Amino acid sequence: MENPINNFPRLKRALEIMPGALIWATFIIIPIFSFFRPLWVTYFVIIYGLNWLFKALNMSMHLIYSFWRLKREVKIDWRQRCENLDKDKITLPGAEDWKDIYHLIIFPTYKESIEVLDSSFRALTRTNYTKDRMIVVLAIEERDKENAFRNAQIIEKRYGDKFFIFKAIMHPNNIVGELKGKGANATWAAKEIKKEIDKIRIPYEHIIVSNFDIDSCVHKQYF
Repeated sequence: MENPINNFPRLKRALEIMPGALIWATFIIIPIFSFFRPLWVTYFVIIYGLNWLFKALNMSMHLIYSFWRLKREVKIDWRQRCENLDKDKITLPGAEDWKDIYHLIIFPTYKESIEVLDSSFRALTRTNYTKDRMIVVLAIEERDKENAFRNAQIIEKRYGDKFFIFKAIMHPNNIVGELKGKGANATWAAKEIKKEIDKIRIPYEHIIVSNFDIDSCVHKQYF
């Protein structure tokens, strides 16, 4: 759907300029006003400083609380909880067991070294979710064809047999109207792996999709 603001190019441009203009205006006006209205400038600087102080305190408190929650949650054996889950409480249609759930994991990559890829896949193999319910896609770029093929072959040799499905999928270059980037690569990979999923008839509602950065090293209980 077209954005209505595109019909008003001058207004659109003015709104684009506004954030930067306000910052520069602050830098310029404060020194000037300090000569004519020093008390105003003093109040402004104090209020501005207090605003950032409260923001920093708020963020710090949330970070501390989140860290405490994380440390508490990782101590829970989530796999064991899945094993002990009452089947009467499973409400997902067609899923009689937590092992009916598959994880589709997409790793888009472009020009990263094999060391980066290896650390991510090594962390993935160390997770405590059953690997025969993992569909892993290494989404590579035709723009980096030679390096991508070489890395894909190495990763497949090291880790390919550890998952239910491992597949390297190449994203073609120069697709008309497409913006080059991680999103386009991951989208192409998802569409291609869908063809494989359709062949083995896994219900879509039984698949959880994760679109990771290539340097994502997941915690062992992530899944």
